Amino acid sequence: MILFIGCGKMGRIILNGLLAVGGDYGEIFVYDPNLTTSIEKVNALKKIPSGTRFAYVFLCVKPHLILTVIGDFQKAGNTAGCFVSIAAGVTLSDLQSSFPESKFIRVMPNILLQVKEGVTGVCYDADFVDDMDVDFVTKLFAQMGLVKVIPERLMDVLTATCSSGPAFILLLIEGLADGACLQGMPKRDAIECVAKTMLGTAKLLLESDCDGDCGGGSNAESIAKEPKHPAQLRDDVCTPGGCTIAGIASLERNRVRGSLIDCIEASVKACKKE
Repeated sequence: MILFIGCGKMGRIILNGLLAVGGDYGEIFVYDPNLTTSIEKVNALKKIPSGTRFAYVFLCVKPHLILTVIGDFQKAGNTAGCFVSIAAGVTLSDLQSSFPESKFIRVMPNILLQVKEGVTGVCYDADFVDDMDVDFVTKLFAQMGLVKVIPERLMDVLTATCSSGPAFILLLIEGLADGACLQGMPKRDAIECVAKTMLGTAKLLLESDCDGDCGGGSNAESIAKEPKHPAQLRDDVCTPGGCTIAGIASLERNRVRGSLIDCIEASVKACKKE
């Protein structure tokens, strides 16, 4: 049996992914006092039954609530084979020191899971967690995008870059579309064109090949599979004295690159405060 405690926006996205993947997980339960709609194939609970064992419990609640939620869950005599936490800033040490008999995996997904283009960071302590549990979690999220198993020290960086990242990228899309609109393009057309350009650019980058000229290591096979540096592709678009390099020069004068670096730094700092 699997239990979701909390079923807000991200909890619902993960739950939908689990339902889409399928598998013999037994019954799936959701406990969220704020849940107002029914979910097909899911049992909504008004109260978690006492003395129940769940194979996995997904903790989809606000970071400041997570320790209280786990404590209440266990005080009622319930157990979990493994807790899966999506709480930003709540470390494995925080969880393990508070509940030393339990197993925890931290995941940090983003909203792009809902279009199967998500990025999910995963970290765990191998001294506490079984390979079977890690395999379950990574395979689940791999059905909805890219999964990166990373050291916990990088979780806040991934949170800022990938979980918050869609909001930053949407702001860039909005700004470019506003610029096009200022020059006479209808706003709806501008947003569509910019978004499609952003999507195609990302695909071009990921599918590019550095042709062994990436300067990143000596393994020929791994180098051949490495995408080009963004600057290489950018230079392919720029012609001397052309409109593209004129736009790039404006971005550099206005410190857009530095602002983006500052943006990630500010977001990481905020993660550590949660």
